[in-house]
Amino acid sequence: MQYAASKNQKKTISALVAGAIAGATAKTLVAPLERSKIYFQVSTHEKYSLRAVLQYIGTTYQDHGFRTLFKGHSAQLLRVIPFSAIQFASHEKYSQWLKVDVEEHTPWRRLLSGALTGLTASFCTYPLDSARAILAVSDPLHKHTLAWVFADAYRNGHLLRLYRGVLPTLLGMAPYGGIAFFTFDSLTLFHKEHTGRQMNNLENFAGGAVAGVTSQAITYPLDIVRRRMQTSRLPHHCGVTEALQLILRKEGFVNGWYKGFSMNLFKSPLTSGISFMTYQTLLANFVRRSE
Repeated sequence: MQYAASKNQKKTISALVAGAIAGATAKTLVAPLERSKIYFQVSTHEKYSLRAVLQYIGTTYQDHGFRTLFKGHSAQLLRVIPFSAIQFASHEKYSQWLKVDVEEHTPWRRLLSGALTGLTASFCTYPLDSARAILAVSDPLHKHTLAWVFADAYRNGHLLRLYRGVLPTLLGMAPYGGIAFFTFDSLTLFHKEHTGRQMNNLENFAGGAVAGVTSQAITYPLDIVRRRMQTSRLPHHCGVTEALQLILRKEGFVNGWYKGFSMNLFKSPLTSGISFMTYQTLLANFVRRSE
């Protein structure tokens, strides 16, 4: 009994470390694209297109330098490292507690485990996500930092505002986490049953990519609402449903709800694929060494 508890504890620690490294690696590689996406998401007058994105990246680089493309990335890393660590470790725990696919296939438990995973990681790290969004759209001439965002919120008594937009985030992350982990776990299970082996690195990347783009496609409109709430681009009294209706009425379905989504067709599979692949590789190595 004590041995089993010790083994589970070691696996949890391994999952935390592997998840942290996986998230940091994936997000760093796509940071310029992420900043561009946030800029167009919160803008109510800039028309999104791939050409506009490339122009934005090029102009930002020419006017303010390469490092500016990573503005807010320190906040991103400070958020994504605990987020990814909590996400993957809690998924291991929820799957264990819910006995997902232990004696038989349990797709609903698989989905619930992913949903609880998304809710847990999002709520714990939401203020850091708000700070990153604020930094990403701040004036490039002002060298604002993560500490400045929190200090400014504290001075003005606005710390709770860093949780503005948390509702659409939680509403979005429940299905996002559920669909992402459900898809990846289902692909993993299907692969093992038909090949008799675990997925290799390339297959983990492909499974993660499919999981990422599927979950993003379904929950993207809530991400638009979240970003605009975080950066005060919506009326303060505006709720989630009202925000969705307002954006749809003023900007339309494609240019409003799915503004910037075409970038996600490249960024999301890449981010998710790298994250799942890195996590599975590191976790397997950590567990093997601890045995």
